[in-house]
Amino acid sequence: MRITGNGGDRYRDPKPPEGFTAPADVDAEYLSAVEPRVKFWQAKRVGNRFMIAGVYIDGRLIPGTGTWEDPVSDWNLIYKMIGVSFVHYWDPESESYRRNDAGAQNNRYRHLMTLVVTKNGETYWATYRTGDILKSGTFRDPGWDDGSGRP
Repeated sequence: MRITGNGGDRYRDPKPPEGFTAPADVDAEYLSAVEPRVKFWQAKRVGNRFMIAGVYIDGRLIPGTGTWEDPVSDWNLIYKMIGVSFVHYWDPESESYRRNDAGAQNNRYRHLMTLVVTKNGETYWATYRTGDILKSGTFRDPGWDDGSGRP
């Protein structure tokens, strides 16, 4: 769930799905009543490179795959698996990485970047803004290079 903050009523569902309860009113929006069962990895940008902040399946962290506090860079864990970066994203207009959690509250977390690393090291990326794809492609030379590089 994503907390919508002050004035969040515009996101509030007056009739949420059965089973979505809280001990008090919560300004939040839910993603889905059904959780995907595919493995995905959480991408965390540390310095100038991405690291793995956990691999998840059925909403559970697979032990030994890193955490947000202690990310890892064992790329064997994530080949052909979608990675999700919600704090940093590639901005195709400025051709730079930007933070997604800064600025005015109503402009935070509107972007999402996905990454897929293949066995040969080719990395595909896509940047979305509120569900619309802005741009996608592969990392340019020097390429992915162990989590660094740029689209």
